[in-house]
Amino acid sequence: MEKNGLFLRWLEIEKKRDSQIAGINRLNEACGTSYSKTWPGVMKTREYNMERIPLEVRRYMMRQVLPTLIDVQKKDIEKLIVSLT
Repeated sequence: MEKNGLFLRWLEIEKKRDSQIAGINRLNEACGTSYSKTWPGVMKTREYNMERIPLEVRRYMMRQVLPTLIDVQKKDIEKLIVSLT
């Protein structure tokens, strides 16, 4: 069982890919948001609660995280994401 939630898994993936800042920039570009490099710290103070995070941001993170956790086709991942959100 994975101990980290969606936000921390996504952040871990982005750090391995290149950097946290680059990951936040990609998310901002894809979702039309303007999160800054301090966003992970803010999320930590909120105990990584995703309730107030926009739907498209949660879906973006799921598109990055779910393929690393389960082995299914991309179209099925998208159906799962829509069902979960």
